[in-house]
Amino acid sequence: QGVPPPCAICVRGAAMAAAAARQRSIAVPARAGELKLVIEEEVSAGIGFQVWQAAHVLIGHLLGAGGHGGALDLRIESGAGSRRVLELGAGPGLVGLACTHGAGAEVTLTDMEEVLPWTRCNVALNPLAAGSAGS
Repeated sequence: QGVPPPCAICVRGAAMAAAAARQRSIAVPARAGELKLVIEEEVSAGIGFQVWQAAHVLIGHLLGAGGHGGALDLRIESGAGSRRVLELGAGPGLVGLACTHGAGAEVTLTDMEEVLPWTRCNVALNPLAAGSAGS
């Protein structure tokens, strides 16, 4: 059967409507209050193609309430270095996207070859504003 192509921005025609139907808006903490990220997932395709509840817990730990006081801020305050995040097994990329959009972190997302097109499309669905921190 195979995995359907990801993201409405990456496909055309009838596949575009199906891709858009798999998208949802997810609220994450950010310095400016709350941030909405658009994430496309395909639960039926397997574990790498969906957002897990643990992702929300990890985002809360890394960003803290309202994007303040999380582990990424504590790292800067302690002089331990910049906000750099390596996400292994990123899947749809929610945690990494939250870190770059919510905390201005430099993020590297990794996953299996068949999952990465979905990760890339979710990155494209949530572009950084010009001049904002993060990458």
